[in-house]
Amino acid sequence: MTIAIIITQAVLLFYGTRLFPVLGKLDEIRFGCYGWIILCGFLALRRVKLRKILFLDLLACGILIFAFLSYVYSIHPKLTLLRSTGNLLLYVAIFWALWITCRNPSDAYKLIKALIFVWFLYYLINIIFLFINPEDSFNLMTENTYVIESYKRFGGITTNPNSIGDFSAIILPLVFWNFQRKPNVLSLFLLCAVVFSFFYSFSRNAFVCGVIGLCIYLYLSTQRQGAFLIVCATFLIVLMFLYVDLFGLFLPQSLIRPESVYILGGRLEGWEAAFGLINDHPIRGYGFGVEDVIFKYYGYDFQTHAGAAVHNSFLGLALQLGWITAVVFYSAFIGFLIKSLAKISQLGSQSRLFVVALYASVLSGFLTSILESWIYSAGGVFAFPFFVCVMLLMKMLEFNKEPLVTYAV
Repeated sequence: MTIAIIITQAVLLFYGTRLFPVLGKLDEIRFGCYGWIILCGFLALRRVKLRKILFLDLLACGILIFAFLSYVYSIHPKLTLLRSTGNLLLYVAIFWALWITCRNPSDAYKLIKALIFVWFLYYLINIIFLFINPEDSFNLMTENTYVIESYKRFGGITTNPNSIGDFSAIILPLVFWNFQRKPNVLSLFLLCAVVFSFFYSFSRNAFVCGVIGLCIYLYLSTQRQGAFLIVCATFLIVLMFLYVDLFGLFLPQSLIRPESVYILGGRLEGWEAAFGLINDHPIRGYGFGVEDVIFKYYGYDFQTHAGAAVHNSFLGLALQLGWITAVVFYSAFIGFLIKSLAKISQLGSQSRLFVVALYASVLSGFLTSILESWIYSAGGVFAFPFFVCVMLLMKMLEFNKEPLVTYAV
């Protein structure tokens, strides 16, 4: 199972970058990776039993059934069927196959370590690419007729700086926990590389959501190790400002970008168009998986909005499956976050830091989904690690209901 997880995460991270451009085979490769995880879970059934049905399953199955049924009226039936199948495989792979093979906290730690290993390779390659080809690592961004001024954003091997910025924001609490758990050169390198990418992608939504997630982690975990965490945070901040002085990148101006902040980088124009389209079909939407083709389908010509997506997962879900589906999904997720926070406050010290790191990463991911369209994108960079963290958070909170047993971290 560990090999399947490593390969799946590597494929989703590297495929579509400058190293491995998309050549039209992404869906087949993605389906193969999820299928491998499901097969490993099926083979594990000889040793473990299936879990009981949860509210999560009822919610997921309801949305997935609706997604498949939307094929009937979809503006792009092939995309609807393809992406509904991808999300079904993602759900089964994580919340059934990985769930049943994660039998105790030790298994949970092994799973997250496998992901961290891939993340280390990903950021190592990005940093190497930065030193080999610094000009291509920082890209001048252009959004339709709206052109950003003369500063560049770090994208590394990715084709979009928001990709590495948002990903860094989501995993930052877990990477911080990993360094705190095992402070060595490799974990320090990964932490610095993530923080560097987090800052110099100049993604404002990643910056805000990542800072919130890290602050939640620091706040919830400072009961016993506050001094260590404060020293680490101070070191990282000093490191970033030192880089500013050495290389002349003015962080505040590049992050704020006052010429576009009042329109949220062009998002407001896209959100306004999405509201209009949703209200034409408020109950059923336009078919699952059609978000990135719907504006072109209806002939929208934006002045400030960039890209084909809505850049808001809530509106994107409503656009595809209607208001009710989007409200139910996000309401359930908010309820899960609140309930999990209440349980974390009752945890002992044995596994508290790991659970808090998982919670902070899930919270960061949830917040970024309000400003980016990815939470239902099974083949994207974010969905797989995000929902793995959701699953692990659920499992760790479940484990903490049982009698205390010592596990290797």
